[in-house]
Amino acid sequence: MSSIFSGMSASHELVIICQSQLSLLVESLGISSATVYLTDSWEGGNASQLQRVAVVPVETAISRNLQLSAEGESTSRSIVDSEACIGSDSCHQPSNHHLSSHQIVLPLLQDDRVLGVLVAERDQPWDAIAQLQIDAVRQALVSACILDFRSQWFEQQTEQQQVFQRQQKDLLDNLLHQFRNPLTAMRTFGKLLVKRLVDVPRNQEAADSIVSESDRLQALLVQFERAIEGGGIKSLPLTIAPSATRGKTALLPGTTPGTTLGRSLSLATLEVQSVLHPAIRSALGVMDDRNQTLQIDISKSSIWVLADRSALTEVVINLLDNASKYTPVGGLVWVELDDCDDRVELWITDTGYGIPKDDQDRLFERHYRGVQAQSAIAGTGLGLSIARDLMRQMQGEIIVLSPPPIDHAVRGFPSGTSLQVTLRKADVNLET
Repeated sequence: MSSIFSGMSASHELVIICQSQLSLLVESLGISSATVYLTDSWEGGNASQLQRVAVVPVETAISRNLQLSAEGESTSRSIVDSEACIGSDSCHQPSNHHLSSHQIVLPLLQDDRVLGVLVAERDQPWDAIAQLQIDAVRQALVSACILDFRSQWFEQQTEQQQVFQRQQKDLLDNLLHQFRNPLTAMRTFGKLLVKRLVDVPRNQEAADSIVSESDRLQALLVQFERAIEGGGIKSLPLTIAPSATRGKTALLPGTTPGTTLGRSLSLATLEVQSVLHPAIRSALGVMDDRNQTLQIDISKSSIWVLADRSALTEVVINLLDNASKYTPVGGLVWVELDDCDDRVELWITDTGYGIPKDDQDRLFERHYRGVQAQSAIAGTGLGLSIARDLMRQMQGEIIVLSPPPIDHAVRGFPSGTSLQVTLRKADVNLET
């Protein structure tokens, strides 16, 4: 279908109207052939290519390609040169009508913008009455083009508004969900402080975690306020920032724009342990309160990845919280970090209830909780969806395996779930 405006195409209804108007000309004026061309753009100042959208009769279609400029006067002249003046010694231009023998070319104009052109041929000369009749058809075609454009424009505006509203709702859902985890952790650490007043070192760890979670909460609050004050979200570019610890910058080929919680992602070369240890420290307090064991298998040697520090922190905390939430009292959560040749894999395995096969295909859908929606375990069904979205923006991935594979399963526990997080390995020059 031919375009009638930048980004828009002639609707099926407009094509039918054009065809019916040409059929009317055949019946009323006895024309031998007629064609309606519409420009592929109404944008001023650029050359526009005419595209045929309707023709009668089909077997003798006028098939010439017309090249137009988008200005009214120059376009009329190019139409005269290309159609009306072919094989003619002279051309006349009475009120936008261009005559050559028994062929007539009428530009479809609206406010000096060229919408298209109507070309018609007949065996008899075009007298004044015939010109009036075909001019009425021209005006009808112009009106149809304008109405078609306005209809499509309003439909696009409605769709864009609906998309914006969905994006705004998703952003607010994400922000509110991210408030829940640090608030829960802060409450738990407060309880632990009361229980451990005598044990000074452990009090210090709990106090440090409270400060860390408070910082996260404050950062989320700032983003929440900006989202509300700005009236929604804007498309923010993904940036590649230098690592704060290494001072090195790594670029990802084919990186696409992305946002997390209303801000732009900033991919940097990070020591993955520097992200994991604070998140694990926070999770330890929560799991201790639930009488759960957190087992860690993380190399002491630095492993470097390309990621956004804040986004990766949110991913790890979400996954650890999920593992603990769906693991019964006395259960175990196992965290492993594998340094592979071309990637880094983080495995979080629990000895919990497991995930039914029917739920696994939809596990990353927003608000989907499957069988857990019927349980007493509170949740919104957003944690895994947010985590995977953040990982994909960092060109990583999350895979759910339930039950866990043999080499990552916890001995003595046949059930449970493994979450495999794949990170982009950073190419780091170890020279200082």
